[in-house]
Amino acid sequence: MKSSSTAPKVSILTPCFNGEKYLHKLLDSILNQNYQALEFIIVDDGSEDNSLSILNEYREKFKNKHIEYRVIAKNNGGAASAINEGLKYFTGDYLTFIDADDFLNEDSIQKRVDFLEKNKNFDAVYSDTDVVEDVDYYNIVDTLRDESNSKQKNLFMNMLLNSNYIWTPAYFIRAPFFKDINQDLHISEAKAGQNIQLFLPLWHRAVVGYLNESLVTIVRHSDSHSRTVRDDRTNIFREREIEKIYNDTLEKMNISKDERLAYKGLITQRFKHVNEKVFVDVQDGRDELTRLYDRDRERFHKSHFTSADLANQTQLATRMIFSSHSLEKSLSNEKFEIGHGFMVIGLLRGFIDIYLYKGYDKNHKAYINTISVLKAFYERHRGTEYQAEIDDILGDSLLDIIHTDNSDIGGAFFVSISDKKNNSTKNFKDLAEGRFAIRTYANKPVAKKEIEEVIAIATKTPTVCNRQPVRVRVMYDKDIIAKILEVQGGIAYYDTPPVLFLVTADDNSYVGANERNQGYIDGGLFAMSILYALEFKNLAGCPLHAMFETERDFKIRGMLDIPDNEKIITFISAGYFDDNSGVCKSFRYPVDHILTEVKKIHDFSIEVAIPDQQHDSTSVVTQNISTIEQIRMKVRIRTRLRQLRVDAKVRTRVKRSLSKVSRTLDELEYSKADGAILTLTGYFNYGNVIQRYATQKYLRNNGYNFVSYVDPYSSMQDMYRVGRKRRLKTPVRALKRIINAQKPYWYTPPFREIYPESYRLENMINFVNKNIWIKPFDPRDQYKKYIVGSDQTWRNWWSDREILGYYFFNFLKGRKVKRISYAASFGNDKIKDVMSNEDVEYIKPYIESFDHISVREKSGVDLIKKTWGIDDVAEVVDPTLLLDAEEYSQLIESSSVKSEQINPIFTYVLGETPDLLRFVEKIQDERKQPVTSIRAHSGSEDDILPPVELWLKGYRDSELVVTNSFHGMMFSVINNTDFIIIGRESGGLTRIKNFLDAYGISGRFVEETNLADFSMESLEPIDWHSVNKKMKHTRASSGAWLLSAIAK
Repeated sequence: MKSSSTAPKVSILTPCFNGEKYLHKLLDSILNQNYQALEFIIVDDGSEDNSLSILNEYREKFKNKHIEYRVIAKNNGGAASAINEGLKYFTGDYLTFIDADDFLNEDSIQKRVDFLEKNKNFDAVYSDTDVVEDVDYYNIVDTLRDESNSKQKNLFMNMLLNSNYIWTPAYFIRAPFFKDINQDLHISEAKAGQNIQLFLPLWHRAVVGYLNESLVTIVRHSDSHSRTVRDDRTNIFREREIEKIYNDTLEKMNISKDERLAYKGLITQRFKHVNEKVFVDVQDGRDELTRLYDRDRERFHKSHFTSADLANQTQLATRMIFSSHSLEKSLSNEKFEIGHGFMVIGLLRGFIDIYLYKGYDKNHKAYINTISVLKAFYERHRGTEYQAEIDDILGDSLLDIIHTDNSDIGGAFFVSISDKKNNSTKNFKDLAEGRFAIRTYANKPVAKKEIEEVIAIATKTPTVCNRQPVRVRVMYDKDIIAKILEVQGGIAYYDTPPVLFLVTADDNSYVGANERNQGYIDGGLFAMSILYALEFKNLAGCPLHAMFETERDFKIRGMLDIPDNEKIITFISAGYFDDNSGVCKSFRYPVDHILTEVKKIHDFSIEVAIPDQQHDSTSVVTQNISTIEQIRMKVRIRTRLRQLRVDAKVRTRVKRSLSKVSRTLDELEYSKADGAILTLTGYFNYGNVIQRYATQKYLRNNGYNFVSYVDPYSSMQDMYRVGRKRRLKTPVRALKRIINAQKPYWYTPPFREIYPESYRLENMINFVNKNIWIKPFDPRDQYKKYIVGSDQTWRNWWSDREILGYYFFNFLKGRKVKRISYAASFGNDKIKDVMSNEDVEYIKPYIESFDHISVREKSGVDLIKKTWGIDDVAEVVDPTLLLDAEEYSQLIESSSVKSEQINPIFTYVLGETPDLLRFVEKIQDERKQPVTSIRAHSGSEDDILPPVELWLKGYRDSELVVTNSFHGMMFSVINNTDFIIIGRESGGLTRIKNFLDAYGISGRFVEETNLADFSMESLEPIDWHSVNKKMKHTRASSGAWLLSAIAK
């Protein structure tokens, strides 16, 4: 190593603002360098902490190390301003930059000097960068590296396109080259973009070397300017500023006009999302419900704030309304005691100070209301012993505002019972305008009949598709009410009300991920109807929140025995009006604050991003999305930094290792598949499950291994044992149990322990995991053959065009693969009852791209021809008929139910009704035989659906089957068991009738409306010889069609 007097000098430049927490680490790292020819320039940019004092304390230490040390103090002007100041003084042969919150590894300078001294043709060099947490400098949580060893124009393009282009302290530049490119040694002093101005011109011309080792460390923490999380509006302004900096920098660069125009075109393309709303749909294997909830959470977090200092006007107004209303409730209480509520007025004082400091609108209703409420509160304390204390809390300036306020929209007043006498004859406008939330009631019980009439009125509330999911619990016992409200916590300091309602909504009433929040809408509407009905019936009422954190949610559910499938919407207290009731004034915003007329459709775009889990990046696959947009969608450095806290945990690393191994094994196994099958996978009924099994089994019997997708829309994917993750965890779990002395050591917990929501479906799930080769849907799969069917896949159950499109292969785009439908069904012979006209047009290009189309019903053939003009459509049998009775018997005999007894009459009924139950009893009485029944859906919370094999056994071992299920009918035929099929309009009546007609057994059909007149003697006998002959023929021809479609 050269002596410090002959070695090239290295200048290190650091801008610093409020860096007292991190400066010691940075300064010590420079002092500990094994290279001594250093010049350290640090610019204190008007720090408000002890940064400057710390820097001055180190002067002697740097002097003792013979390191040139220059501390420059200036007024705050931003990072770019500090850099400009430092560039005036650097004199080194090499230059590097480092932030005040980062530090150098011990041999960082030496190794980079050595590289450039040995490689004179390189203008700069960069290295890998370690990342640590500010709470633990010794635990490296990630290493940022350039796997591609990018050089010259690649670095320039990466920076231009905002890839992970730079970690400032990692770069080390020859000073003459830097000065040649940046001759002014000055950059624009914008709030952001200093790195763009410094390095973009450099990387356009530089030959850059790369050291594949970590020589610098950056510290991840929450208070660095460059790592601050910003709201959407701030991000838009910042990105516009950055776009301008790019263009200004390109203007200053010594490049040709054509080259500059080309680069500016890339910048324009990159920042087009600033003025055009872009929705990014990240397809990373999550099921649709998870993706929607994740998006809900992301959107809420963007609007949620924890500090009033960071709040926008709407958020701060909301805080003021919330706190003001708590004062109004106190003022409305006849038991109001002076001397309370001072903490709230202190909060409001703080909110108002921030509101005025930020220059927000003083004509805003929320602000006026807050002043009005404070004035009312102050007047209640005027002349009391507490007035001086309130004066101190509010302060002179706010007191001046309050005393000069002329508004009267906030506070409380009294409602007289005489105002309510004519409620039952008022028009709706008057009734609505006279309704207030009342928390005090006459001390007398409310007749239950009155409450029942209230609920009867509320039943006219609309619900989605008339599902009527709302449930109402009512309490009259004041001891019970008091205990519930003690947990609820929103009506303290009032007497216990005579009546308490709890409104809930049953999630069993909803059919798709898109309806995940519909319960809150239906329940909310119903609750409002209750409030209006109470007012109409001369009963007072008040909605009480049910916005509970986990503990209170559990307590309320436990106390009232509320199952998990019910969403808790709201409580409502009620009772007779008192003679005079105090109420909050509760101002309302004017109509123009709420109502917006839509006069145009705005521009937007949707980008589909598919993360590459192996390379920790994201590619954009949406059509018409350019390469620049794809690069922009890659995982960015700051996004990665936000994830490092998770990566740092050992447990997380173990999980990721297991996941990586699992993915590798899965990919190896799934790569062997000949193709994929798409069908409905989320409804967990027996027919659906067994048709999935039959399709895959028939193909396997004939030499084709097709994997069955777990669809991303209707399925709880993680409830399936998809992949090997659970199996890989078993040895880890066993080791833990050995350490903890838990027996048995080798223990795989049932699904109910891992996914409680799967408790009642456990037998279904276990059958799928045991007998069907499944994988989560992944649009990145590169199979050459795709099959859709069977079941009613071509019916828009979801009222969602994109989900319907999945079953027409919309995700395949323009890929050259084989598209086949086998026994797909519309479930109806009228297209208008299946999908909308818009759906028909949307589906047209997708169905026209099919190579081979077959459907399950003859009506489906006619429907496709009439709707889309496609003639080449085959009618085939349901896949369950592709297998014979013996193959299903093998399933039964290899299961735990093979010895279970089946009675002579077996019933499987969808949607049990009293008429259906009476019909079964009638059959039982006529035949004088016992019945074995299997429910189509679980009944009580503890009712587990029986195994699929037992369901199959019922058709095989019984003498007579009574069912209204299409597949129930099919398995009766497969097993040559007498049956009665009950027709129900909502259950795919067309397919049932088509099948019966085709096999000449229509005499086994009974309309649901004719059950009362049915007689066993009216049943026509079945010619099983004829049926079996027909079944053998259709099985052979349908199977041949499918195999031919795959082979062609």
